[in-house]
Amino acid sequence: MIVIGIIGAKASGKDTIAKYIAEKHSGKHHSHSEILEDLLKILVLPNSRENAIKLVSLRDVFGENVLINALNKKIKADDSNLEIITGIRFENELENIRKYPNNKIIFISSEIRTRFERQHKRNEKSDDQSTSFERFIELEQAITERNISSFADRADIVIENNGDQAELFVKVDQALQGLI
Repeated sequence: MIVIGIIGAKASGKDTIAKYIAEKHSGKHHSHSEILEDLLKILVLPNSRENAIKLVSLRDVFGENVLINALNKKIKADDSNLEIITGIRFENELENIRKYPNNKIIFISSEIRTRFERQHKRNEKSDDQSTSFERFIELEQAITERNISSFADRADIVIENNGDQAELFVKVDQALQGLI
């Protein structure tokens, strides 16, 4: 099994890349945040960025690997030859990807204004359209965001995503040539 971890700040293009790779190469896409989203649904709470950040405190109560263990269980159940994992926010999540024998880490970067505009347009979380640019910048310092840039130098592949999807997909195809 090949495991590709994709790291980047919010709205940098992680899930876009993951869905593209999964579709093109018959892989499975998971995100660390899907566990949080599942919990928010069960609790009948809005799927907002702020609520997801609050749920990250489960790591403090049940141990830092509680969300990783849940995600690994989903990966094992997939029985897939290609897994693409997004939403890597913490050191132990990166280490978990590296534990898989055949792994690659992609770091995706994008300018902050571009990311803000993408988030506003996609409306993925209940608070995406109502978040001001100032609040977007503040949230960059949340526990889930503050360490992301430090992972760039540990990635196998770095992709800059400030253009359109077609340009991004060309970069992804070039980066993965011979790997999949």
